[in-house]
Amino acid sequence: MPEAQPGKVYLVGAGPGDPGLLTLRGHDLLRAVDIVLPDSLVSEEVIALIDGPEIIPVGKRYGSNSVSQGDINALLVRLAQEGNTICRLKGGDPMVFGRIGEELRVLNDAGIAYEIVPGISSATAAPAYAGIPLTMRGVSAGFVCVTGRRASTAGSPDIDWPSLAGLNQTLVILMVATRIGDITDSLLEAGMDANAPVALIEQATLPGQRTLVATVADIAARAGEAGVMTPATLVVGPAVAESHHFAWRSALPLTGRRVLLTTPPPVTAGLGALLCAAGASVISRPAIEVEPLADADQFAANLEEGLEATDWAVFASRSAVDAVFNALESRGRDARALGGIHVAALGTGTARALEACGINPDLVPEEFVSESVVDGLLAELDADDRVLVFGAEGGRTVIRDRLNNAGFEVTRLDAYRTVPTAPTMPEVQSALDEVPDWAVFTSPSAVHSLFDSLDRAGLALPETTRVAVIGPITAAAAAERDLAVAAVAEPHTYAGLVSALVAESEPRDA
Repeated sequence: MPEAQPGKVYLVGAGPGDPGLLTLRGHDLLRAVDIVLPDSLVSEEVIALIDGPEIIPVGKRYGSNSVSQGDINALLVRLAQEGNTICRLKGGDPMVFGRIGEELRVLNDAGIAYEIVPGISSATAAPAYAGIPLTMRGVSAGFVCVTGRRASTAGSPDIDWPSLAGLNQTLVILMVATRIGDITDSLLEAGMDANAPVALIEQATLPGQRTLVATVADIAARAGEAGVMTPATLVVGPAVAESHHFAWRSALPLTGRRVLLTTPPPVTAGLGALLCAAGASVISRPAIEVEPLADADQFAANLEEGLEATDWAVFASRSAVDAVFNALESRGRDARALGGIHVAALGTGTARALEACGINPDLVPEEFVSESVVDGLLAELDADDRVLVFGAEGGRTVIRDRLNNAGFEVTRLDAYRTVPTAPTMPEVQSALDEVPDWAVFTSPSAVHSLFDSLDRAGLALPETTRVAVIGPITAAAAAERDLAVAAVAEPHTYAGLVSALVAESEPRDA
């Protein structure tokens, strides 16, 4: 058997945490390689973007037992020599305090090809998200970035604190959470003004970002009182004083609000992104999950038959889109199977899923409810048009029923099924321990599934948690559970849901 040809290693910067700050090249590689080896500082939100490759965590945490750098080096070489393409995923930029030099040396020595994909470093992202200009005319002519960790190798040069303390520039210190007191003591001993302004930025660019502004003399005590956790970045210098003018992140309408999302992952991605953009911290605990039908072959056969005898195809959800196109692919077919058929989509998320499959919907109602689809179809259908509706097994039949009543021939095909999740007691408890300000529901099944889980665990939604729903059908399900609904989306879309939360939420400091 011929020996496997060596693979290739991509050393990719994952950015500071916000998945929107991942480069396009990095995003593409997370779907194209065979194996991803992420560091511990890569955020869960970025990890969630990995689609297909095997994930082997190799994170290192200061002061804790973890995978050694030597083991990581050996693993990279072994996996590449076996012929794999590998994404070595590092928090921030791989060339900034990522120990990339050690990995590059072993790859060079082993004759393994590699590519470096830069990322956005927290050295620049953390101050930007806190509204701190690193350089500003008349305030700071430059900035210096150093690590807050001690040298890990005997004989390695330590940080020249006296030189840093005397600079008239912004000082950015990364990885400081465990050494804030030591660092500020070193700066004070080196002659820095005790009243120099300092910002400590925790969880930079993520929904839970916090910024503490103080002085060199008191930031350590403030951080201890606040319970600051890693990762954290320290910014020192007169530019910090400008942060109260430019703190755009803390001015977002849902800053400081924790939102419990009960939606399955495809919905969480879209709705969660909108909530995060409004400043919310999202707690994702799906109450339902999507599964294929028990007889996938029969569905594929019914699908082909149905498409041959219809004029309009109506997709009730993005899950319906996935199910239909997976079935088409299983039969060696693609979007051309819908050639000549008009297409309607329930909701903008469903429309985007169709567009990704090469279909531009002819009808997308403004409101995310079945009744709006019917109203739109009634304005578009010819008298002899036939309609094929794709939805969830056991789902609402409003579209079929109302069109039938209007005299149209309608076939409804169950494309997938939704089932309640079975969270463990700790998972249910952890969702409530964070005491969400809002619990958001986008379907009646999510309402019933979550409260069934709470009942089994002997728990209840905290009294301070308010309920938001996407429309009147979900509101009715909440009423069945004796829930007072504080916000209803208007229009009944994800954007409308976020707007409803903003309208019903009082401003809160970050």
